[in-house]
Amino acid sequence: MSDDIISSWTQFEVPLTSEGSLPLSIFKPLLQNKPDSYAAFYGQIAENDAFVLLIVWKTHAAYDAFTASIQHRELAANLGKQSSSDLAATTQTIDFGKIAYWWRLPGYTEFRTVYFPATTSLQTRDAISRMKGLVLTMGLGIDGSKAYRSPYRGLPSCGWIEGMQTWENRDVSACVWCHHWKNKVTEKTFKTTERRAPKDGESYQPLALDVFEQDLKVLGAVGWEDIHVDFKKLGASDMMG
Repeated sequence: MSDDIISSWTQFEVPLTSEGSLPLSIFKPLLQNKPDSYAAFYGQIAENDAFVLLIVWKTHAAYDAFTASIQHRELAANLGKQSSSDLAATTQTIDFGKIAYWWRLPGYTEFRTVYFPATTSLQTRDAISRMKGLVLTMGLGIDGSKAYRSPYRGLPSCGWIEGMQTWENRDVSACVWCHHWKNKVTEKTFKTTERRAPKDGESYQPLALDVFEQDLKVLGAVGWEDIHVDFKKLGASDMMG
């Protein structure tokens, strides 16, 4: 476990600057731990006023060491500053395995958190992780010459949130699907037009989105939530400001 890459996802609200932007200096405590992570990103959730700090840690041990450090306490204090909301900064850790999903960041990204019964088996979890997600039915050419037609920046990724989660007052397991759309328009076009091949003996071609959601239900999904974040990469110079 200690050698596995892990991602920390912190949702928070802080007062904006007089120019209406996020004061990036709140992330300054991360500077000392920058060698322990592959990348860090931040962005605002389109569906509400909250922000997200996403850090990809090189090992779980590196993340654990950070959570026990003074820098972590300083960062938590910065992200917990009073705002007009009662939302407290909350952090989840997500295991994407060996998938380098962050290579497709920054940019406009959809995150679907899917909830499953707490008793979901490892076999079922593996089957869920092997799903293709929302991808084109037909390829874009063997040589990639038609890649410009793609509605996304890269293939989707699935990771599992560590520990039990809560959904509608019940304990659940949860995974996160990341879809790296090029923009809102390509997302909408894909979801309303992309279709899958009909089943044997049928003529109806269902929407790819409907098939994806039905497959999730077949594997036990009890619900899901979607958010969108237009991520920006967090650099050392940003944190110094």
